[in-house]
Amino acid sequence: MDGPMVPGVMSLRGQAMGGWPQYGYMLTAGLWNGHAFYMHWKITCDDKFLAERAYPWLAEIADAVLSLAEEMDGELKLPVSVSPEWNSEKFTAYLKPNSNFDQALLIWATEALKEMAAALGRKADVEKWAAVRAKLSPLLYDERTGALLVSEGVPFGHSHRHHSHTLAIHPLGILNVHQSEEARRAVQASVRQLLDLEPRHWTGYSHTWAAALAARAGFADDAERCLIEFNRAYVTRNGFHVNSNQTNPKTRRYRAFTLEGNFMLMDAVQEMCMQSFGGIVQVFPAIPDSWKEASFKDLRAEGGFKVSAKRTGGEAAEVEVTARRNSVLKLKDPFADNQGSWDHAYETQGDCLVFKLAAGETVRGKRK
Repeated sequence: MDGPMVPGVMSLRGQAMGGWPQYGYMLTAGLWNGHAFYMHWKITCDDKFLAERAYPWLAEIADAVLSLAEEMDGELKLPVSVSPEWNSEKFTAYLKPNSNFDQALLIWATEALKEMAAALGRKADVEKWAAVRAKLSPLLYDERTGALLVSEGVPFGHSHRHHSHTLAIHPLGILNVHQSEEARRAVQASVRQLLDLEPRHWTGYSHTWAAALAARAGFADDAERCLIEFNRAYVTRNGFHVNSNQTNPKTRRYRAFTLEGNFMLMDAVQEMCMQSFGGIVQVFPAIPDSWKEASFKDLRAEGGFKVSAKRTGGEAAEVEVTARRNSVLKLKDPFADNQGSWDHAYETQGDCLVFKLAAGETVRGKRK
């Protein structure tokens, strides 16, 4: 085939390492990698990086993946589909295309490429990606529960270490609580479903990813509980995440040191403190009741904003947002009920405050 493909498991030399073929050679792994390129651009607003690295890389990956797809009744379908690491290395790990994991990545990638092409002024590319997006069917939901399916006819019915079927919620954010009441219910049903199952098949990173998902769903106490359990049972004295439960004598106590568990812990804490997806910035969106006092400084949000905030007595007390370039900031009112005092004019849109900021300008708000 023409174009690059990124394997699911790669050596330091960039070679495919093999392993379970369903995931070692899954078709959409490169699109997932592309999300990091996209987020770097969204947070830094580095247009040079967009033009020279992010857009060309993701566009080439997407072209390669889509060259393998076949149009059936107006919808694009991959030749094979998986949802890491559902059904492990068994033949049943191959699912009816497209799984929600693969479809979420295809939907996200075409939307992201359309946005990136528009930012670069490439009208033909915008039309190209819009045409592809129109041939992608919606995500699949369980009619009974309203939660995301793993794939057509495959509900999420048992404890599983890899929350791949919820990729649309986190990290991609193409299904989020801001979109509609229906979307909010779907997010919360999907996250509640995996949180409420006994986590007997979870590994370390399962807890930290679940914490990030819980934060996106607004389940603050669940997010905290998952992080506490991760730190208690899956982290050695030197701070390394070792994947297996080190405190339960009934489990196999192996020590596969992997970085993603620690990285996801930090990501989850930041998701609890500040979120910026769907065009809206939120401060303290998922803080547990036990965190009466909390603060953070200069977390980076989509759109290039730097965000700082302080919480006292269980309520947001101070918020500060600085723009990297001329921007429109849409901030969910952290004080609510007109309880905030701001040093900058704003308009109100629902429960959000909209500020027009120049490059380097800072807006500050305090609880009255």
